[in-house]
Amino acid sequence: MSLPYPVLDDARVPEIAEELASKGWQVFLDPNASLFPFGTHGYRPSLLARKGDENVIVEVRTLRRLSTTERFLDVAREVRQHAGWRFVLVTPQDVDVAVVPDGGDPIPTWEQLEDRIAQAERLYRANEVDRAFLSLWVALEGVLRREAVETAIPIERMTTRVLLAELYTYGDLGMEWYDRARALLEVRDRVMHGFRIDDLDEAVPRLLRMVHEMMAEWAPSRQAA
Repeated sequence: MSLPYPVLDDARVPEIAEELASKGWQVFLDPNASLFPFGTHGYRPSLLARKGDENVIVEVRTLRRLSTTERFLDVAREVRQHAGWRFVLVTPQDVDVAVVPDGGDPIPTWEQLEDRIAQAERLYRANEVDRAFLSLWVALEGVLRREAVETAIPIERMTTRVLLAELYTYGDLGMEWYDRARALLEVRDRVMHGFRIDDLDEAVPRLLRMVHEMMAEWAPSRQAA
C-alpha cells in the first residue's frame, strides 16, 4: 500500500505512554470524552498525558490512525483556547524527539526571536558572514515554528522542508516566501555539509529581509509598531 505520508509503527503509542509515565505523567490511552473540558466531536486521540495543571493531547500518526494534518486542525485550535492544554502531533517527520519537552514550550517567544535576529545582524556587520547566516537561519526556523504554534497548526515539530510545505498548504506561507525559503534552504544545506558558498555574503541580506518581513506579518510586537 502506498501511503500519502510516512507513518510510525503502532507500537510507538505504548512506547510513548511508557516514556511519559516514567517522567511522572499520568497517561490515558485512547481517552474518552469525559476527560476533556471541551467537546471533541467524537475525536479520541492516541493518548492524554496529565501532570498537575498541564494536559497534553498526543496524536501519533500510525498505520491504525491514518489522518492528514488537516484532520486535527479544529481539535488543535479548540485545545489552544484552554489554558493548561496542548495538542501534539507525533510523526516520523519530527525533529524533536521529546514528545513533551521538559520546561514547557520549546519554541522561542517572539521577543527571544527578536534578540536572535539582532544578534545575527551584529555578526553580519562584524563581517562574520557564516555565523550570521546560520544564526539567521535558526531565527527563521524559530519564526516558522512559532507561527505554527500561534495558529494551532500542529506541525511545529516537523523537519524544515515539511514545515515549509505544510505552512504553504494551509495558506500561512505565500508562494513568494515559500520559493525564497526553499532557495535559501539549499544554501543552508550546503553550508551545513561543509561546502564553500561563494555568494553567501549575498544570501545573508536575502535571508534577513525575509525574516523581517515574516516578523512584521506575524509577531504581535511588530504589528503594533
